[in-house]
Amino acid sequence: MLEKKLFTGWFLYGILFAVAAFLSVYAFQSGIAAFVNAFPEWLVHGFAVAGGLMPAVGLALLFVVMLKK
Repeated sequence: MLEKKLFTGWFLYGILFAVAAFLSVYAFQSGIAAFVNAFPEWLVHGFAVAGGLMPAVGLALLFVVMLKK
């Protein structure tokens, strides 16, 4: 019975944050779009390059952990 109460509490807590996040993003959609569109081209290109490197960095970190004795 206690586990059910704990699960219900965490579930309601998660739903509350999900609804708050959805409503804030939905309400400020045009403001966020204007903010992102104001980024300079060099910054957007840098984000694209960094995003392309993410799988390689993740794989390297995985190998470091796997190869430790």
